[in-house]
Amino acid sequence: MATTVQQSFVQLKSNLEITDLQSETVSTRQSGVRDVIQAGMQVNDTFLTGSYARHTMISPLKEAEIDIFCVLKNKYFHFFRFLPTSPSPTSPQEDQKTSGTAGGTFTSGAGRHAYFNTEVRDPNNLITLSSNQFTPSVKGWVEWVAPAYKSAITSPSFDVTAGTDIAFGTSATSGSGTTSSAGGGPVVAGHAYEIRHKCSLTESADGYGVAASMGTEIYTRVLFGGT
Repeated sequence: MATTVQQSFVQLKSNLEITDLQSETVSTRQSGVRDVIQAGMQVNDTFLTGSYARHTMISPLKEAEIDIFCVLKNKYFHFFRFLPTSPSPTSPQEDQKTSGTAGGTFTSGAGRHAYFNTEVRDPNNLITLSSNQFTPSVKGWVEWVAPAYKSAITSPSFDVTAGTDIAFGTSATSGSGTTSSAGGGPVVAGHAYEIRHKCSLTESADGYGVAASMGTEIYTRVLFGGT
């Protein structure tokens, strides 16, 4: 039992220090956490911070915290920034045509793919666009608008790789004018996707949209954001 002020402080210090076994346990566990993170994500660096890194951790250990700082690859900023509810997609894809060029012939029936020919913005190379199909490099969410002229329309999003529809767009009918179908759905990394029109009749030349002749014509549009 301490009998002096100095002895009391020595005793207090001893009571607060973690044991060698506790230190070894903490070391093993924090290393395990870092290994799991590095195995499952792309990490530039991990390092310790806080009391454990400064060798000032104290008992009781069950109330202690281990602070691990993880520096992730830059792509994760864009991966998590644009959630489905975000108004700012990271990678818009469009069917663009020169001024005065109509959207194309719409043939009645199911599964008529929409056209895509332009990546409007993709600074992080999240989308590959080829043969009217888009392939994301990360999982995410797509929203689209697909126009039609003189037809009833809906617009499924089709997973070409898996061979199945993933979501359906709104149903609409244009009568003698222009309408559009809009929708949204989840996509996974590495799968190719199409937006597929379903329409009620065949319309030559402008079934996919009527040209406005006021500049670049934009018809089907897909907005992608990572989740």
